[in-house]
Amino acid sequence: MALQIVELAPAKVNLWLRVLGRRPDGYHEIETILQTIDLADRLILEEAEAGIRLECSDPRLSCDESNLVYQAAKLLRSLAPDRGAHIYLEKNIPWQAGLGGGSSDAAAALRGLNRLWELGLATEDLLPMASSLGSDVSFFLTGGTAVATGRGENIRTLPLQLNLALVLIKPPFGLSTPQVYSQWAASLAHLPAYSLSDWLAALPRANIEELGLLLHNDLEEPAFRLQPQLAEVKRQLQAAGFPTLLSGSGSCLFALLPNTEGSSASGNLSTIRRLLPDQFRCFLTYTRF
Repeated sequence: MALQIVELAPAKVNLWLRVLGRRPDGYHEIETILQTIDLADRLILEEAEAGIRLECSDPRLSCDESNLVYQAAKLLRSLAPDRGAHIYLEKNIPWQAGLGGGSSDAAAALRGLNRLWELGLATEDLLPMASSLGSDVSFFLTGGTAVATGRGENIRTLPLQLNLALVLIKPPFGLSTPQVYSQWAASLAHLPAYSLSDWLAALPRANIEELGLLLHNDLEEPAFRLQPQLAEVKRQLQAAGFPTLLSGSGSCLFALLPNTEGSSASGNLSTIRRLLPDQFRCFLTYTRF
């Protein structure tokens, strides 16, 4: 029987995101705080005689060489050309949501195939491959709480174990990252009242009221111009006492909750669900480290 490896690919949210400007290479310089959560895709990897075969649970998802999982496997196989793998991707993270699903899947493929093929590579050895695949992939090699700079590939992991509860709010539409960035202009980005230093001081305390005041995303206004309904949903959630922010380039919002499990968290989830328009979905999730 073929050896089988299972890797989880967690989603992320951006607790803080500044767009500092457009770079000569076409990317944008950013400063962001990333946090993994317990909503996750799952990769099942099995040894195969030769080549890479990728299957996906969602038939709408491309499973050819355009998929980041396939690209990650191809990169790693350059170090082990005589090895092969069958990869099954169980998709649970929504697409075009700002939750990093594709990047996390690619990182999980690198981790899983490193184990499956017994390559013995350290995380530091995988970082160049991860960075070449996409801006968020390096972060997902380890996850947790981190500050990302550059185009997102420079990662500083923070020695924290945040214990936060949040509700993801997914509209019935997605948002294209390039399209959202095309709406961004430095002249339109308002400076937040707080800084990254304020975040780094507040994170160890994990006080929801304090963190709620610090939430900021420069891509919110561009996304809200493309989908004004998101701005109205955020307004209603904030008015109900839930600190709310767009994650990444959207389209997913998240609301911070007091981290009390059981009936209190379920009650907050029910309250949020009643505030949402038809066809919007919401999920209760927790930070993952």
